[in-house]
Amino acid sequence: YEIHWRDWSSDVCSSDLSEFVVGDRVAYCTAPCGSYSERRVIDKRYLIKLPSDISDDLASAILFKGMMAHCLTHSVFPTSKESIVLIHGASGGVGQLVSQWASSRGAIVIGTTRSDQKNDLLSKNGCQYVLNIKSPDFVERVMEITKNKGVSVVYDPIGAETSKISFESLCRFGLYVSYGQISGAVGNISLSVLNSRSLFITSPSLLHYKRNKFIKSLTAIELFEVIRKGILKININRKYNLSDIVQAHKDME
Repeated sequence: YEIHWRDWSSDVCSSDLSEFVVGDRVAYCTAPCGSYSERRVIDKRYLIKLPSDISDDLASAILFKGMMAHCLTHSVFPTSKESIVLIHGASGGVGQLVSQWASSRGAIVIGTTRSDQKNDLLSKNGCQYVLNIKSPDFVERVMEITKNKGVSVVYDPIGAETSKISFESLCRFGLYVSYGQISGAVGNISLSVLNSRSLFITSPSLLHYKRNKFIKSLTAIELFEVIRKGILKININRKYNLSDIVQAHKDME
């Protein structure tokens, strides 16, 4: 979006827009729905000013997914060289960024996929190990890689299909992070499962972790900088006109 000034009466809008000027390019990822509009009125606390070297296309492709990847690897579970992470859906939009970011922070990264044809993609994105979630010896392979310790954290956007092998793959005090349920809801998790290795489970929301404008701005600055440095490589597969949005959703599905 570009900033356009409208002369609201003082009783309607008393706050100024001194941090923005007309013509500034801005983006957002935590505001209420409305991005399929050509123009909208929006509270400035949601806005992030885009630097000149970040194109509209790149900002559209990276801001929400990049913020989520930062949230997962820096806040929900701060990855480090002591971490062994298991990333389901590692070929997806967020998964690719989580893999790259966790790897750049020194973590050992195990990425999962349904198709062996994606192994090269996952390897290029920082996964030292690639496992097929349909493999009957999935957990055994994880334990082999981790020397029977298990992984520190599981990032899981899939849900029902992967939750069981995820809990079985965790180390003592391990954390299961559910940030999506594309295969269906995660079943009831009994306390005995958590008690077996003093496990933790969380389902984070970007709206909570990036609710503060200052934190949001700092995250954006860091996100843009790691893109400049080539730490995160962004792949824009296809572009659509807004009039083709129905087809875009079908293709994403």
